[in-house]
Amino acid sequence: MNQTSIVLRTPSGLSGDMLVSGLSRLANVSDQQLSDMLDSIGLASLHGVLSVKPHIVKGISGWHAHIDLPQEHAHRTLQTILDVIDASQMQPAAKQLAAQTFIYLGKAEAKIHDIDLEKIAFHEVGALDSILDICLSAALFTQIAPANFYCSPLPVCDGVIRCEHGVLASPAPAVQEMLRGVSVYGIPSRGETITPTALAFLQAAGAQFGLWPEAKLQDVVRSYGGRILHGVPNGAIFCLVEEPAPAAASAPTITEQLFASVSGEFRAVVESTEAGIVAGLGLLDPTLAPANAGRWKVVAGEGQQVEAGTVLVEITGSAAEIGIAEDYVVGPLGFASGIATRAAVFKAACPQGLSIACGGWKKLPAALKPTLRAGLAAVGLLPRLVEGDFVYVNKNSVTMLGGVADAIRAGIAVGHGPVAVQVKTVEEALFAATTGAGVIMVDTGHLDDLGAIDQALREANLRHAITLAFGGGVRLEDLHTAQQLGAQAVDVGRAILDAPLLDLRLRVIAQNTTTTQS
Repeated sequence: MNQTSIVLRTPSGLSGDMLVSGLSRLANVSDQQLSDMLDSIGLASLHGVLSVKPHIVKGISGWHAHIDLPQEHAHRTLQTILDVIDASQMQPAAKQLAAQTFIYLGKAEAKIHDIDLEKIAFHEVGALDSILDICLSAALFTQIAPANFYCSPLPVCDGVIRCEHGVLASPAPAVQEMLRGVSVYGIPSRGETITPTALAFLQAAGAQFGLWPEAKLQDVVRSYGGRILHGVPNGAIFCLVEEPAPAAASAPTITEQLFASVSGEFRAVVESTEAGIVAGLGLLDPTLAPANAGRWKVVAGEGQQVEAGTVLVEITGSAAEIGIAEDYVVGPLGFASGIATRAAVFKAACPQGLSIACGGWKKLPAALKPTLRAGLAAVGLLPRLVEGDFVYVNKNSVTMLGGVADAIRAGIAVGHGPVAVQVKTVEEALFAATTGAGVIMVDTGHLDDLGAIDQALREANLRHAITLAFGGGVRLEDLHTAQQLGAQAVDVGRAILDAPLLDLRLRVIAQNTTTTQS
């Protein structure tokens, strides 16, 4: 069984009017139907202001939305706009999508202006054209009712934007905020490529940013905006595609059986119950769940310092979907964020001139390594002793290669950068230094060994050519002492790997739900 989805490609960007013209042609609505949809918004000033007409750019035909609005300079609050949508004659699904789009915009504006959501007064996006673009796009999109909505990564460029707040850098602040977690790429142009209205709609409609899906093309529409960009393909490509429906589960999961009597959708948030640093957001993948796990929206930033009550992820879906999602969101985020939080403590305590790595990740199961790396990367901690290419020769390699000197020679022969070698004694360290090691790792866990090796290297006039590292059960209180005894780098393993999970919880908010009584 197949299903219909929308694929959108935006080589030169996207605006609200491009959404209107593209979706109206994709939905194959008549001029009268489009006029009726516009009137259903309930604002008399929008009557008869829109026509979607053929348009040609550089010899390629497409469509363009011609909008002739009366002049106004309105500052509408979010609640005012939501009241307009609620009082409209739009279909319930369209009302919900339009409202979600404006709420998404409102949250972005509230954050960049550092004010409460209810105090936001929209300027440009509160104008009639944005109400038209968002409400009409919502009506058209929900009429098509795609199973999936795929969108290309979004093009961005430098330049300036002139608006109510003056001259701003491109992308606009609201766009910057809403681009969190979205794939982007640069194009050789200037100015605004993605408008706040268009980006908010993509996010609210659940666009999945990435490559084309495997599907059969049913219809293609080109939509043009008001700008012509040079050096890049112009317009947006709207496609209706047919793709295989997901295979039906052989049997419902226990969670699905538990919530079989509950209908409607719920909204849930994953939030922190304590202060910490967020990590692992890039590892979240609903497709890893054994069944549908709802729609996930990341609202926090990787490496962000959070307090108790900070929302990291929003999840929308049925009761069963949210129950399944909890197992695949809270655990990975809690583990990676716990690592990041502990790693940040070590980084903050590290004296200037001493670098920290966490090499103990090699002792973890393979499935956990990406989560650990995400936690370390979130605070800028290295998983390796030094940056760049090098050859690491551990104790076992030294044994199998016939000793420190032979092991270093073998490492140098690889030709992959300096050789780092683990040593246990002063004698091994001196052999390593005279044979050409670039990094000597005192991996005994005893600070006395570190001090003795540093002193021996200095007395032999070999210390200047060596990066001296220390590892083996390094604790927070060891950092300053290790540096005083000559270490330039420390490898902190268990003290970071044993970090407690950052305590997160999934909190459910019911919306439009009913329960079937047996």
